[in-house]
Amino acid sequence: MRRTHLYTGTALAAFALPVLQLLSAQTSTDFRRPSGKDWPLVGGDWGNTRFSTLSQIDPSNVKTLKGAWMTRLNSGFGPGFSQQATPVVRDGVLYITTGEQDVFALDGRTGRIVWEYRTTADPRTPDNKAKRGVGVGEGLVFGVETDIRRPAASGPTSNIAAKQGAAGTQAPGGRGAARQPGIEPVTRLIALDQKTGKVRWKQEVGEDIPGYQRKYITAPPLYYNGLVYATVSGGDGGLRGRITAHEARTGKEVWRFYTVPGPGEFGNDTWEGDSWKTGGAAVWTQPALDPDLGLIYINTGNPWPSYNGSSRAGDNLFSCAIVALDAKTGKYRWHYQVLRHDIWDFDPPTPLILFDQSYAGQMRKGIASHTKHGWVYILDRVTGEPLTPVEEKPVPQEPRQKTARTQPVPIGDPTAPQCAEPVKGFVRGCMFTPFWNTLNIAQPSASADWAPGAYDPRTGRLFFAVGVSTRVFRAGTEEIVDGRRVSRNAGRYGPIGTREYGLITALDSRTNRHVWQKEMPHLIGFGSGVLATAGGLLFHGGPDGYFLALDSNTGEELWRFQTGFGADAPAAAYQIDGEQYVAIASGGSRDGFNEARGDLVWAFKLGGRVNPLNGPPPPPTTVTFDTTGPLVKSQTITIGRRWDVRANRPGERDEYDYGPKRTVVPLGSEVTFVNDGDMDHTATDQGGTWDTGVIAPGQKITLKFEKPGEFIYFCLPHPWMLGQLIVQ
Repeated sequence: MRRTHLYTGTALAAFALPVLQLLSAQTSTDFRRPSGKDWPLVGGDWGNTRFSTLSQIDPSNVKTLKGAWMTRLNSGFGPGFSQQATPVVRDGVLYITTGEQDVFALDGRTGRIVWEYRTTADPRTPDNKAKRGVGVGEGLVFGVETDIRRPAASGPTSNIAAKQGAAGTQAPGGRGAARQPGIEPVTRLIALDQKTGKVRWKQEVGEDIPGYQRKYITAPPLYYNGLVYATVSGGDGGLRGRITAHEARTGKEVWRFYTVPGPGEFGNDTWEGDSWKTGGAAVWTQPALDPDLGLIYINTGNPWPSYNGSSRAGDNLFSCAIVALDAKTGKYRWHYQVLRHDIWDFDPPTPLILFDQSYAGQMRKGIASHTKHGWVYILDRVTGEPLTPVEEKPVPQEPRQKTARTQPVPIGDPTAPQCAEPVKGFVRGCMFTPFWNTLNIAQPSASADWAPGAYDPRTGRLFFAVGVSTRVFRAGTEEIVDGRRVSRNAGRYGPIGTREYGLITALDSRTNRHVWQKEMPHLIGFGSGVLATAGGLLFHGGPDGYFLALDSNTGEELWRFQTGFGADAPAAAYQIDGEQYVAIASGGSRDGFNEARGDLVWAFKLGGRVNPLNGPPPPPTTVTFDTTGPLVKSQTITIGRRWDVRANRPGERDEYDYGPKRTVVPLGSEVTFVNDGDMDHTATDQGGTWDTGVIAPGQKITLKFEKPGEFIYFCLPHPWMLGQLIVQ
């Protein structure tokens, strides 16, 4: 059932002069104000407000919106790839990247491909399947790519890899394990000529990260004042998070800031022993920037190990935090930690939003951070102090996890429920319920994620999209292997039968209270987020392929259009020859579970002539497992392949499948799990009785089953993957 909640009685302040100033047009190089004719950055402007001053399309005429054009990119199509990129629009040209790491320039009026850059990266790269956009500046288009190479000499990586293939062993390193034997990941910042797409330079980033650690690059680069800012992802595999600044002309690194402080640096004493070396806290999304203050703002990821805090006592700075840095030098200015000693993977991954607002009669410079545990922290971006109240709340304790005694919780309304719906057979948990390895607590999972929010300066409202789901968490264990810390068998899964849905929320930025909240049929924390316009509309794409327009005052749905594939990428608005367009890439997302994946870019305008496509199968609204499929006798289960029933063998590639999905074996059998995919996977019994541990690509593990039973198992890194093993 879909519900729209309209909250009344929230007074709108009179800010006529500030709003007029904010709605004035951007210049070609000054992006402090919201976007107008162009959409010059992934976030629309330096403050990531994702607000367009265009108003031609409004509630009175949006029903006549249709496709102006649709273009196929022939890139990033099919299982395993994600299309998460926002188009960047400069002077009528769209620049967009794909999960296959190719970059395109499209004519914004017709969709014609102006130029294309086809990556030379090795297609076997395991973590190259999602890119969120490009940056533009100084006649260059800046992108990112992940590649692989063979290490120069053997070392810990080759020693570890040699142990992974043995039957009955587990791949050390958890989600940070070596990806494939004898190779290591490489991450690069690249610059292309804006007019031709030709490569101008490539610069390796993250070169200091050990080859055995998970390392990839997803966030779009940000250009400002001669510098390009880049981040490397993989904090959930134990790398030490960082942001780097590079010369735009050459790619040469100018400064580097580590999000986990080293010895002698402020915050290092918040890490137990040498746990800071693998502390995580990666930066997942593009920064926000205030040129008047000379500050760049980053939001950091969770500490590592993600679900086990037993070896990293302390607050674990600067994980799960907003950090302000000097944009020229990278020097630390201030931080605010939204979650201390995270054990739930509840970092603040939604792009930060900058805005100006009146508090206690004074205009203040605000910054909003939306977190996975469903709260928005509204701070002064000059000092880092809260602008709306935050209270310290005692939280439940688990000594084995070395949990923090209190957590900062805003006074206001959350964007997601704070406790799980009751699940039969489980203890009902809430956001801060601690856990260990008993697997008997069902509690809320991460709600917000990389789906971007928006800010409407006319009304002072913030808009955010979340997913609501229930998960069972497990801390796993830690070991030292070849001199490094290893996390095993940690993660979370969704109990079968539990509901999964989304919410879009409008918040008053002065009070942090709901204005309205609308229920959506699918999880939307990973995905399109929202685009707000001066026409009084919110645009949002869903994993079911529908692109929607909502009334930004009420949340009422006014228009929908079927794009043909999962519409999980954020939208952008622009104008050519007086006509307003709204563009979105429709390609599905690996974070959106079993979606249809495509390679389309759509642009819409009033009176367009391109009709909708047939829709893909909608994602499930509950965690389910189909027990009506064929039951196959096999003692080998191939991960990353669908089962070919007619040929009775593994068939076409699907990164997120077990082949066969339902297997039956005699009591006492040895069952071999083979990873034929490009990413780490596990087969983990939901009941906790057996677990393969992490299996790296190309590796296998054999388990012996000496007790009868029917087991539903899943993949810890990708918990929507389900299989059934029956031992008779």
